[in-house]
Amino acid sequence: MPFVGDVFGLNTAYDRQVLNVEQRNVLNWPEYPTYGYFAGGVAVNSPAQSSTITRLDLTTNVSSLPGKNLPVQRINLASVSNNFYGYFAGGSLNTLVRLDFSNETSSIPGKNFTLNSRSSQATASNLLYGYFGGGYAPGFASIISRLEFSSETVSNPGNNFSPSRARFAGTSSSTYGYFGGGYIPTLVSTITRLDFTNETLSLPTRNLPTGIGDNAAFSNIFYGYFSGGTGVCTIHRLDFSNETISLPGKNLPSVRRAPLVFSSSTATGSLNGSYGYFGGGATPGGTGIINTIQRIDFGTENIDTLSATLGQQVRSGAAVANSGSSFRTSSKTYGYFASGFTPPTTSVIVKLDFSTENANVLTGSGQNLPAPTAGSSGVSNNYYGYFGGGLGSCTISRLDFSNDTISPPGKNLPVSRYLSSTVSNSSYGYFGGGSNPITPVFYCSIIRLDFSTENTTDLGSTVSLTANLHAAAGVSGNLYGYFSGGFAPPAYISTIRRLDFSNETVSSPPVSLPGIRGGHAAVSNNRYGYFAAGATPTLVNTIIRFDFLTETLSPPGNNLPYGAVELLAGVSSEFYGYFAGGTTGSLFCNIGRIDFSNETTSAPGKNLPTVRQAFSGVSNSN
Repeated sequence: MPFVGDVFGLNTAYDRQVLNVEQRNVLNWPEYPTYGYFAGGVAVNSPAQSSTITRLDLTTNVSSLPGKNLPVQRINLASVSNNFYGYFAGGSLNTLVRLDFSNETSSIPGKNFTLNSRSSQATASNLLYGYFGGGYAPGFASIISRLEFSSETVSNPGNNFSPSRARFAGTSSSTYGYFGGGYIPTLVSTITRLDFTNETLSLPTRNLPTGIGDNAAFSNIFYGYFSGGTGVCTIHRLDFSNETISLPGKNLPSVRRAPLVFSSSTATGSLNGSYGYFGGGATPGGTGIINTIQRIDFGTENIDTLSATLGQQVRSGAAVANSGSSFRTSSKTYGYFASGFTPPTTSVIVKLDFSTENANVLTGSGQNLPAPTAGSSGVSNNYYGYFGGGLGSCTISRLDFSNDTISPPGKNLPVSRYLSSTVSNSSYGYFGGGSNPITPVFYCSIIRLDFSTENTTDLGSTVSLTANLHAAAGVSGNLYGYFSGGFAPPAYISTIRRLDFSNETVSSPPVSLPGIRGGHAAVSNNRYGYFAAGATPTLVNTIIRFDFLTETLSPPGNNLPYGAVELLAGVSSEFYGYFAGGTTGSLFCNIGRIDFSNETTSAPGKNLPTVRQAFSGVSNSN
């Protein structure tokens, strides 16, 4: 069996968000919005154009008129938002209007679009930019304009629709914007994809089943929903993981053209308590305009009608919620690898820059672990990474993400833990299992690190992995942490154990790894965890995908590109998971990458500075 000198690789720590509105840091998003705002449009009591803003309290489902409206009347406008402002553009003017969520006042920041009177646009957004595309200018427009949230400047990135397009809808995942349907001037079913990394447009070949115009769209962390339209009450669901279109079978109660929509999905990826809202719109033939508000529950996809209504009967306006788009995640810029056998054991920390994919040794004062070790484990929050335990060690070292320095929090593991696996949420990091090869002894208990106090607690017999094991891999969803496989003397296992973050109980989901596995590593995004390589006991390079929503396993079809290894480590950025190092007996310095958007794997060609095995990784989120 594997022991000293044959050390297993460790898993990535999945970095969770924290509520941090007070810092006004655009990259730290609140998990739940509190209000939605419906603005402008064509209203029964204002047939030309409206400037009215209706506020919907998302905790009570009560609507009201804050009395602070758009500075000008607008119709056929479009909207994007970040955590602090909603932005409305287009319609009868080219001016940009800003809604300040802190005081609900509207203003014109003086940043305009290049085309006058561009109406009926579609929008998409990521953390940094909002994109307004197409519309009438007059005549059909192809241009895509970009609003930079930090400076509120408007520019044209130069990649436009072909053909020109109007009266369509846009939705966003963390990596792409998707524009669906519309008129060119005939109705189309096309979905066009905007890649946020390079702002290029492409056709993912998965379109709406029929041509639809005057539709609306919004998203949660997993899906985009194209909803309603002229003569249509149907909702079409776009799965961001594979870009397939399906019908959830839960449609609007009646035909709805040009409703005002927004989403209240959570930042951390849970569908529970997350909704999409439809306000107003035109009934069949466009002869009637309504003021009703419907809500789709993302957890069940059921639709119900709220008792709250808009302040007026209105269509062709726009809506925003006060925590930005639904997919928001923290922005991860660096991954850090610590400890391990190089050989010998090392205290060196390697920093992986996600933007360049270069991996470099931290060489400054105080930027190494206090002592060489191997087999440590890592957890992290928004501000610090914590490397705990290792071969003969119970020490916890704290890495400050703001300056890359190491310091001792003074709160260590109760006993030395070698090859523990870790999961975490925004409040706690959990070290599960592990061993002390010197004694020898294996552990099944879970040690909790409280991020607020940095105290550690052995949860003892009340919370355990139910078997003594080490060299498992861990990933974290919004509600649960999952410990996968590992070595439970005298054999490898395939079991997955689930830690419920709400009550700290351990159970087994109704699924196991397709085969026994230990010494593997894991990376994750908000939808999936990926377990890669390891020993079965034969070494493998296969990757297994774990769906947080359904708790099912499947192979994405692409494997670790640099071969079958164990003892590797992983870190996750917004767009990629990175697996590094490991051994087959010979040690590796390779880095392999999995693209979260399409699950292809590749070697970026940027490797660790030295070979390394039995080490741990964390990702920052500053």
